[in-house]
Amino acid sequence: MSAGILTGQLGRKLDAKDGIEQLTLLSDSGNARATISLAEALYWGHGVAADSVRAIEVLRRGAKLGLRPVTSKLISLYRDAPGGKIKRSLKEARATLDANKQQFSKEEYVREEILLEAAAARNIAGYSKVKEKLSSLSSASRLETLIALRSANPNVFVYVVQFELKKRGLFRGDSNGLLRASTITAMNKLCSKSVSGERCRLGPFSYEAARVISIMLESGLAPTAALE
Repeated sequence: MSAGILTGQLGRKLDAKDGIEQLTLLSDSGNARATISLAEALYWGHGVAADSVRAIEVLRRGAKLGLRPVTSKLISLYRDAPGGKIKRSLKEARATLDANKQQFSKEEYVREEILLEAAAARNIAGYSKVKEKLSSLSSASRLETLIALRSANPNVFVYVVQFELKKRGLFRGDSNGLLRASTITAMNKLCSKSVSGERCRLGPFSYEAARVISIMLESGLAPTAALE
């Protein structure tokens, strides 16, 4: 949304200052999408000087207004600290989730808990617990959660993908959460079956590749034939 306002994709092209002002007005009116876009612009420095502290403040204000998507975004920043622009704090992420529990449906809350557990996992036993809990989610929620795992804890993402690839005969190694050549080969083989497989060339931890891999696994489109 921020990019659309700043480039004219959502109407008259605005300069950076006007674009940020527009997002701020929409955010102040309680628009969740604008609030998230404003926070992202501030966090990454899109059209404005990067200011992670202000980005967090924008999200906190939205969370207090009861905007569930904004609260979820705030939790993810504390949990994942994307780009290392803030200090990662699972404590703050958990406190934010608990303080705003009423905003989430039961499944949304479970999803956030799974991602927090994944972020804290440090061994195969922890990875396995996360994998088992994924089965409690609906297909759509499980898909989005699997994609989000790549940011919450790349090792857990790899572990779950390894397990699923192994079930389909596409991976013969151990499910250990380590991204090594054999796992990359299996991921690429899976991607080659998708019409969007070229996105995997961006790397297994890119959002695009993670989405293709996750969709293939969750939709059941992954082939079950053994590796040649």
